[in-house]
Amino acid sequence: MGIFNNKNSKLSKEKIYSFGLQPGKTCKNAGICKNICYGLKGNYRFPSHLVKYNNNLILTKKNNFVDLCINDIIRRKIKYIRWHDTGDIYNQAYLSKIETIAQKTQKYNCFHYAYTKMVNLKYRPIDNFKIIFSFGGKYDNKININRPHSKIFYSLEDMRKKKYIDCSRSDKKAIKNIRIGLLYH
Repeated sequence: MGIFNNKNSKLSKEKIYSFGLQPGKTCKNAGICKNICYGLKGNYRFPSHLVKYNNNLILTKKNNFVDLCINDIIRRKIKYIRWHDTGDIYNQAYLSKIETIAQKTQKYNCFHYAYTKMVNLKYRPIDNFKIIFSFGGKYDNKININRPHSKIFYSLEDMRKKKYIDCSRSDKKAIKNIRIGLLYH
C-alpha cells in the first residue's frame, strides 16, 4: 500500500492515482458545493474512508511527507496524480509541499493536478502541475475564466450550450482543457 490510491472508479480506469482528505474539514472556501458534495455521501462516508482521509491529513503535516510521496511515485511508476478526489488544499504551506512534490517528480514524467476552491493562495507555475479552480466556493468572483476552471452542471445540454467540455467520465480531458464541465450525480 502506498501514499496514493487508485480505488476511485472513475480515475482508476485512466490509471490516475489520487490523494484525498476528509471533505468538509479541509474545504475552507467551500460555499454552495457543501450541499452537493459527493465526498459527503455514499462510500466516502464509510468509517474506513474517514480514517484514511484523517490519516492523510495528519501525514500532510509531517516533515517527511514530501519524501514519502516522491518515493511512492518513483516506486510505483505513477504517471498521473489527482490531488483531492475529496477535500481541498487547506493552506499555503500544504500547497508548497504539493508543488515541491510535483517539481521533483517532473523528471519521472508524473503529471499532477488539483481541483480547488482556494483561489486566494499563491500558486507557482510548474509545467507538470495544473490547478483547476472550481466554482461553488466563497470566492467564485475571483476565478479567472480564461484559466482552467470547472463548473457543475445539471444537464449535458446546458454544459454544451455554455461551451464546457464534459469531463464527467474522463478526468484526462480536464488535464487538457480550460472549460471543464462536470455533471451533478
